[in-house]
Amino acid sequence: MPCVNAPSALSASPADWTRDDAPSDEPQHPVQSRIRVPRSASPWPDADLTLLGTGRRPAPEFPLPLLGSWAEWVTTKAHGASAPVDYVAVALLGSVGAALANVRWPVAGAGWSEPPLLWCAEVGPPSSSKSPSMDAAFDLVRFAEDRMGLGFEAEQKKFATSRQTSEAHLEAWKAAVKTAVKNGCPPPVMPSEAQPPDAPVRPRIRVADATVEALGALAAALPRGLLLVRDELAGWLGALDKYGGSGSDRAFAIEMYGGRSYVVDRVKNPEPLQIRHLSVGVLGGVPLVPLVPIAAAQRRGSAPIGANDAIGTGVPVDHRTFSPRRPAGDPAAAEPLITAADWLAHYEERAAICELDGGLPRPEAEQLAQADTIAALGPQPSPADRRMP
Repeated sequence: MPCVNAPSALSASPADWTRDDAPSDEPQHPVQSRIRVPRSASPWPDADLTLLGTGRRPAPEFPLPLLGSWAEWVTTKAHGASAPVDYVAVALLGSVGAALANVRWPVAGAGWSEPPLLWCAEVGPPSSSKSPSMDAAFDLVRFAEDRMGLGFEAEQKKFATSRQTSEAHLEAWKAAVKTAVKNGCPPPVMPSEAQPPDAPVRPRIRVADATVEALGALAAALPRGLLLVRDELAGWLGALDKYGGSGSDRAFAIEMYGGRSYVVDRVKNPEPLQIRHLSVGVLGGVPLVPLVPIAAAQRRGSAPIGANDAIGTGVPVDHRTFSPRRPAGDPAAAEPLITAADWLAHYEERAAICELDGGLPRPEAEQLAQADTIAALGPQPSPADRRMP
């Protein structure tokens, strides 16, 4: 027989009884006659609403004043991306650290200096504006990469010419060796002109899905520093030693954080790869679910990369607001919409920079300027078209 739990009914006064529960001479159901439910009581307890929460302590607010004049930029970009300031600030710090990796080393003491590298993980559930926040910082990185890459097409042409020249010297040397051997003379030594030149690498800061071999080659060819960007850092951590390696990939990842010299020996390459400063920052997103085993491994001292304190996680306070347009405080909000004249002005400026500063021929400068303008402002609008950038 079902039982109703109403312990307060027995101690209630008759004034609290309902009309149906008041004493009456009429016959009642045997169970109903023994139950007295006060008017103010409820048979169900209050719901525990804490079960609907995340169970996490609130994260401390990001110290924006430490960014100085960049605090306003971070706030504006975060509001425009409908994201917390934590995400934009972390992406900015990680990008700047990689850009200055081997350019400025802070001195911690006599004979002790460290690269300004940061390994940053933006922690949050899906659709929490992690990627738009990183895009705000990547716009700055993309601009720096464009300036670094000015004149690279000319370098490629020089490389093609040098490669053909070295091949011609090599063929001539081979013919001279055959003639000398046929005549019984000592063969000539291969001239230095027959050595194949090293292929140029486009200057850049960001790298994405790169193997250890490719990342080491980029670090050797680009001594300034690199930033490994992954939308999901869990995929990068899980791919370490995917193709064997016996722990060498994890050791390489640890060396990436220190910026020291590194030598890569591979069976496929007879010559070792000399890296003067292996400085690679890391930036990406991590959902909350994969973060749990990573944190547990860090507490056990068996983190996926072996460096318990290398990755700095950012879990922002969830107080995001959606903004479908530029905020009122954004200086660009007062600018007029993009017109055909604005587009052409940007294009002409970029073409002049590529031609005069970069030393490129006018056709190549115009081609690079067109690609840069489309990436920044979109396709060229018609004279009557006006749109937001």
